[in-house]
Amino acid sequence: MKKVSFLFLIILVIITGCSSSPTKVEEDNTDDYEIDLQKVVSLMLTQSVSAEEMIGIYSEVWSTSIDITIDDSAMASILNIEYYDVPKYFKSDDRGYIAFQGNFEKALSKTQYYFKKPGKSGEIESNREEVTELIKKLNDPPEKYKDAYDIAFEMYSLYEKYITFALSPSGSLMTYNQEANKLSSDLVTKVKEFEVKMPVNKGNDE
Repeated sequence: MKKVSFLFLIILVIITGCSSSPTKVEEDNTDDYEIDLQKVVSLMLTQSVSAEEMIGIYSEVWSTSIDITIDDSAMASILNIEYYDVPKYFKSDDRGYIAFQGNFEKALSKTQYYFKKPGKSGEIESNREEVTELIKKLNDPPEKYKDAYDIAFEMYSLYEKYITFALSPSGSLMTYNQEANKLSSDLVTKVKEFEVKMPVNKGNDE
């Protein structure tokens, strides 16, 4: 059973706060800049959660392919899908294997195709474009949002690196895991900083 990560849990809490519907008072006091700033952060976080799932699967495929020859049964177990669904995404060789032991490059390449076929990679790519456009649009923040924007921009740099790990795994298994874990931890830190620095609209004091 795959563990639920700390990144997923903390981001779930933040997303709930960022995406909740504003009250009438909040609507009256929330400008377009704040809406777009919250939107870009929420997008980065939701896509980081998707990337984290992909990174975890790549890591498991990579590790497994070093230890054993991967067949349909092994891949079904890694992906948590039905055995009979594996051939929809993976083409086995003449002997019925997805990748022989030690051939992790083939195993990773076939896993990349698995993510492309149902559109998971494409979704991250399209959201990546939207995030980039929003970050550009927000690059001249009003004074009260400057600190929050600076943190969001730092988050953007981490997000870009993190989703690259999900779209194009490379390096060695050890460095891949170490660097992905570090980026995940850094993202969590920036999420916390953003929540502290983001101005809170309290409405009109009576």
